[in-house]
Amino acid sequence: MDGRDQINADLTFYNKWIDINELPLIEEAEFVGLESEYVYVRLSNVLIMSILGGVTLAIFIFLSSLTLIAKFIFLGVFVLLMAFWALIIILEFRIRGYAIRSHDVAYRSGYLFRQRQYLPFRRVQHCKITEGLIERLFNFSTVIISAAGDDIVIHGLRPDEALRLQQFVNEKVDELTKEMHYGRK
Repeated sequence: MDGRDQINADLTFYNKWIDINELPLIEEAEFVGLESEYVYVRLSNVLIMSILGGVTLAIFIFLSSLTLIAKFIFLGVFVLLMAFWALIIILEFRIRGYAIRSHDVAYRSGYLFRQRQYLPFRRVQHCKITEGLIERLFNFSTVIISAAGDDIVIHGLRPDEALRLQQFVNEKVDELTKEMHYGRK
C-alpha cells in the first residue's frame, strides 16, 4: 500500500448503525412538575381574557340587530369556549414538567398536542429569567434556555428555584466552553 492509499484508508467515513433499543430513555419519574399554585396564574389569564372578550362581545351584541336567540347563542358559545380553554389548561398542567440531566435539559408540555424538547448544554447560548405582571403577583418566574433556533421555556418556577436553575445552566455551559477551548481537565 503506497502513501496515498494509506491516507485514503485513514479518511474513510464510517457511519455505524445504532440499535434503537440501546438508546438511553428518560424516565417519567425524572420530570419535575411545576408548582401546583401556578395553575392559578394560567387560569387568571383565562379570566382576564374572558372578562375583556365578554365585555367586547356584550357591547357588540347589544349594538347589533341580531335576534334574541342569536345573541344568546353567541354568548353561550363564548362561555363554552372559555370553559373549554380553562379545562385544557387544568388537564395540560398535570403534564408539564422539566428534567435536568448531566448533558441536557428536557421539557414536556401539551395535552392536545404533546411536546417534548431536549436541549443539550453544548448548544445553549444563554439562559434568562423573566417575570410577567401576573407571575410577579403570584411570586413565579419563567426560565428561558436558548440555543440557535430553539428555546426551552419553563414556566411556573419560584424565583429562588429559577435562579438556581439559571446558575446551574450557566455554570454547565461555562464548563463545557472551557473544556472545548482548553481540553479536558
